[in-house]
Amino acid sequence: MKNPLKIFILLSLVLFTLLIAITFYLIGSNKENAAVEKAVSSENIDLESALKNYPRGSMDIPAQWFVMEGMLGWEKMMFIFGYADNKEVCFHLVDVAKVESPSRDFKCEDAN
Repeated sequence: MKNPLKIFILLSLVLFTLLIAITFYLIGSNKENAAVEKAVSSENIDLESALKNYPRGSMDIPAQWFVMEGMLGWEKMMFIFGYADNKEVCFHLVDVAKVESPSRDFKCEDAN
């Protein structure tokens, strides 16, 4: 029998990717949304600084950045939070990503 946590994480990852793709399609494909796109791109949000102050869970385990090594260095791909053990979930995602993309390097970094 398959591990329910692995199935949940994989389905969550697929759903998240699908929602992001739909969002970019809707913003980019309609000229009426140009004002929305301009507002979003002109908004200056320092996400990394904001997330450094994000509270830790009851086990005092930090939230995690799932990062991938790209052409310009390590790039933050996902913010992992809300689990009792964010590190365990992130490490599992690294394992899944390495199976799917063996030529790339992935790792987890503390976010807060």
